[in-house]
Amino acid sequence: MATGQNIRLSAQQYLSCQEDNEGRECSGGDIAGFLDHAKRKGLVDENCFPYQGENNVPCDPSIEQCQKYFIQDYCVSSGPEGIKKDILKNGPAIGYLPAYRDFLVYKSGIYAVPEGTSKFQGGHAVKIIGWGVQDGEQYWIVENSWGEDWGIKGYAHIAIGQEDLFLDQYAFSPNP
Repeated sequence: MATGQNIRLSAQQYLSCQEDNEGRECSGGDIAGFLDHAKRKGLVDENCFPYQGENNVPCDPSIEQCQKYFIQDYCVSSGPEGIKKDILKNGPAIGYLPAYRDFLVYKSGIYAVPEGTSKFQGGHAVKIIGWGVQDGEQYWIVENSWGEDWGIKGYAHIAIGQEDLFLDQYAFSPNP
């Protein structure tokens, strides 16, 4: 938004090239760690290092030749109204949710976690781009990294007000 360009940054760069404290490749990541990496080392765009969707993708040393994009800082907003205000002011935010098994096969409608649904260990980051209301039910509009075959061409509508999902609790907003 700051440059007026639609730049898609590489999530794969962080997953493949960031080392943990013991010097081993990371097999995932956390949102704050990702944003700290973007502040210190910068990120290349998706064209330079595309997302693979697979484990153990090696870091490509040729990314050093690509343009790097940095963020100045980031903030954390909390609660649905705080997150909405932040999106209006700064653009999309990064949200966290546990990965429930039925979320893997989501195709349409407003997603709500059915009681008793099992989840995978760990969590999943999504880009919260907005919100809407359908038949009186509020929902977040999120973009997922699982490709256009998942959900509504890579997007989902997720019910606001689900404590188990954490999307309403906090979101991260990078400042370019």
